[in-house]
This record gives sequence, C-alpha cells and structure tokens, in this order.
Amino acid sequence: MRNGSPTRLLVTGVPCAGKTTFARWLASEHAFTAFLADHDQNWTVDLVAAVNDGKDVILDYGIPAGSIPTVRQWLIQDLGFQAWWFDADPEASLEVFVARQDHPATRADWVRYMDGLRTHADEYASLYDDRVIRTLDSGPTRTMSDSEILEHIKTYRGSHNV
Repeated sequence: MRNGSPTRLLVTGVPCAGKTTFARWLASEHAFTAFLADHDQNWTVDLVAAVNDGKDVILDYGIPAGSIPTVRQWLIQDLGFQAWWFDADPEASLEVFVARQDHPATRADWVRYMDGLRTHADEYASLYDDRVIRTLDSGPTRTMSDSEILEHIKTYRGSHNV
C-alpha cells in the first residue's frame, strides 16, 4: 500500500463519527495495525511495539482534554502520528450514540464528552490543524465511505505513503 516510511494516523473527534469503523476497515482492508484506545486498556505498549516494528498504525483515541499536551509530545512529535479530526453533526452523533447496543456509555457521557470538546476546542484544534473530515450529517447520514476518507487523507498528505 505504501512506499517509504510507515503511515501513522491518529483519529479523534466527535462520538459516533466513524473513527472506530474506519480504524477497523484500515486493519482489515489495508493491513494497518489498529488500536482502539477507548476499548483496549493496555494499548500503549503494543502501539510502541508496532511503531518500532515499522508497521502502518492507526490509533482511534477519544483524547481526554488533560492528555492533549502528552498526545502532542508523545504521539505526534516523538512517534510521528498525523492527527485527524472526524467531525459530525451533533444531533446525528447523539442519535447514533444512544442507539448503540454494544457500548456501555450513556447520554450523560455523551453530553460530558461534548462539553469537554467545546471547552477545549482550541487545544484539540492545535493537534489536527485543518485535518478535519466531516463524516456524519443529520439523518444520520454518513458523508463519506471509508475508502473516500482514505483517499482524502492520501490527497491531503500529498504522499504515496498511505
């Protein structure tokens, strides 16, 4: 899939914007090693091993606001991850969030998470700059397929490394 250096992607953003779906798709269709930080407790050790092994890696991480400086230093600067924000219509996000059967989070969790995103919006934006992908609109309707998201990322990077 690539020539040259390994691809390291960090996807974060609005709940239910398709981050986990995209990470799992990259793992199954493009042999990425996927880490779902909100689902795996000991992901950091395995992530470092995958990076050290030169694998293509995608990390799906709902970054807590207090961890933004660590993420910037460790994942982006030290390990070379490129951060992408998956954006979504808030009402659509909530609709999908409360409809999920396989997730223990509640509506109150969604509200708390969204409040944190709004409160720390500038700090989050410092991680991804203009690397924003609108993935979910009202309806809820997905705006892009996983392959279209990947093409968008490849085009942005202007690189054949993804």
